[in-house]
Amino acid sequence: MKSTDQVKFLNELLAEQDGPSLAAILEAPKAATGLSKDHANRLWDSYTKAAAPEPSAAMSEYWQIESATDAAFKAAKRAANELSKPEEVQRIIRQQEQARDAKMRLDEALE
Repeated sequence: MKSTDQVKFLNELLAEQDGPSLAAILEAPKAATGLSKDHANRLWDSYTKAAAPEPSAAMSEYWQIESATDAAFKAAKRAANELSKPEEVQRIIRQQEQARDAKMRLDEALE
């Protein structure tokens, strides 16, 4: 099948929300369909958004929250690992002392 005919056919299946036919095509091996996994995923995403907009939106929101939570846990883990190193704790203390000294010098200069 020509790629233009293939696109037209897939768009018709999307418009008709023919989930079983789309699933059969999109989950088939690339050798059988010629569709890249990325293209198949985009088509499947389009179908699920059209066929089930509310659950699809909820899943999207869940994935965003999960990603943000994962990033927060990774940052906390890095911070905990860094603070378990005595030399890192000493470095932080020195930086805080330097910041206090710099603030005092600034305050004195402004008086």
